[in-house]
Amino acid sequence: MKYVGYLVLTIGLLLVGYSAYDLFFKKKSIQHNLITETECNIEKKTFAASDDNMAGLIENGQEFDVEMNWYKCHPVEKGDVVLYRFSNTRDPVPRVIRAIPGEVFKLIRATNRWNVEIGGRILKAGDEPYFFGAEVSPVLSLYEKSSNGLLDSDTVLLFSNHPPGGFDSGIFGAVSIQDLIGKVDVKSVRKATGSAIHTEPSKPVPAETTDVKADPRSGYPTSKKK
Repeated sequence: MKYVGYLVLTIGLLLVGYSAYDLFFKKKSIQHNLITETECNIEKKTFAASDDNMAGLIENGQEFDVEMNWYKCHPVEKGDVVLYRFSNTRDPVPRVIRAIPGEVFKLIRATNRWNVEIGGRILKAGDEPYFFGAEVSPVLSLYEKSSNGLLDSDTVLLFSNHPPGGFDSGIFGAVSIQDLIGKVDVKSVRKATGSAIHTEPSKPVPAETTDVKADPRSGYPTSKKK
């Protein structure tokens, strides 16, 4: 009986210790998450689509809400609709994340255009392969050659909702997560009310006339676009 009493006491002490340990670290984890969210300064702002490249999801002129600074606290996920700043002097645009860090992509030459394979599967728009570019190799090919198609920890591929798209990886190549200024709340898409921050329509820039220059080692633009 004496040994049974010691055993019961030992088990009781272990349970109390485990409960205290679990409670302490859960509390620390919750506090850490709260601090992280605060440091990110996430706030909601309204923007308006300024082109037709997201038609079918966000029509030209429609407004939508954006969780600003979202990716300072959260990982980017495949399929996210993001607000992408491709220039300091032009309106940012909503685009769809199609490949995330750690994924492998491969460019495939088609007739006067290019397709892209991501994770072994051809990217599609509906039932047809998504396409972009022209006969010449796109900027994205430079990144593919330098990294064997592997996206590093700060790099994604984003495209329009339908081909050939514009102001996306089909023109500018691999995109840094630092250029994603927020996550679009697709449920908030609505008709224009005049409350959007940016409403000036952007003029399309043909891929063959853009003055963006890319670093041949990385595939990233070496200067901001006009």
